[in-house]
Amino acid sequence: MMHAKRLGACLLTFTVLVATPRSGVSQNTPAERQAATRLKEGLALAKVGHWDDARLQFQQAYSVLPSIDLLWNLALAELNSERPFEAVCHFRAYQADARADARKKEMSARLIERAAMRIGHFRFEMPSGASILVDETVPPKASWDGDILDVPPGEHLVRAEHEGRRDERRVTASPGAIITVSLLLQQLAASDVVNAPDGTYPVSSPATLPRASAGAPTADHRSSAPLIAGGIAAGVGVGLGVMFVVLANSRATAARDYQHTLDSTATGGDAVCPAPTSDRAAICEDLSSANSAKAQFSNWAVGSFIAGGLAAGTGLALYALLPPARSSGKGIRAAPLVLGGTTGIWVSMPW
Repeated sequence: MMHAKRLGACLLTFTVLVATPRSGVSQNTPAERQAATRLKEGLALAKVGHWDDARLQFQQAYSVLPSIDLLWNLALAELNSERPFEAVCHFRAYQADARADARKKEMSARLIERAAMRIGHFRFEMPSGASILVDETVPPKASWDGDILDVPPGEHLVRAEHEGRRDERRVTASPGAIITVSLLLQQLAASDVVNAPDGTYPVSSPATLPRASAGAPTADHRSSAPLIAGGIAAGVGVGLGVMFVVLANSRATAARDYQHTLDSTATGGDAVCPAPTSDRAAICEDLSSANSAKAQFSNWAVGSFIAGGLAAGTGLALYALLPPARSSGKGIRAAPLVLGGTTGIWVSMPW
């Protein structure tokens, strides 16, 4: 499973980091030269915002030469390529390394806080000393924060075992939410007991890295933009409709006045237009113009009311049909990429 691979990758990186306490990227051996080449390519890709490609270059460089600076670059690239779980693991690994720069350790704490809102978190209620498997994998120490286990968002198979008893269930992790998982252990046959290959980590695992508050789930909310836009368009349509109605009524009143004038000056059947005399012909022309304007303004009023109604309906439909947005607390940040023990470049972080 993809989640299990991510948990395993976090564990592997943490283990290699502790086993090879080397700093910087020199170029004295073929491996170091290869790592330096990958690092250079990764820096160039990061500078133009190709974070996922840069992540691959840093990952390859780090697999050859686990430098503390390469670890920092890898964590930044993961954070910017929508891999917050891996980024949190690598930032914690950076913090735990004695070679880490003090300023970057402080910065990584803030970055972990931001990334924590984009991954899931489990808190377990179960007997003390029980071991935990997530997706058939022992969670690495770097994914624990006190009694809270960080996991990628999505569904996970969680299993607890203790003294021949076991319980398991599927739990869905939501970004930013801490979910309490209660595990009631039941007695197992001896043949069913599974020993974790790499040791066990109880819920009281002594990870001490701090976490800022990430307990409340991020809020789902629908964007009000369709409603606002539809309401504005509907208001404009209604306003124009009312204006055209007023103008149509004005032209209707003028037409009645012209007709009244013709009727009052007519003899016999002379009230019918076109009138035979020049003065009555002018009144007939004004009457025709007024009736034409009344009809035109009436049509425009009807069209404006219809358009306003359609705009309001469209805004309401879009509001109902568009999926809710999830607040992620994203912003623009900057952090240094480094080469060896010196700062390389500063790059914006659009997350």
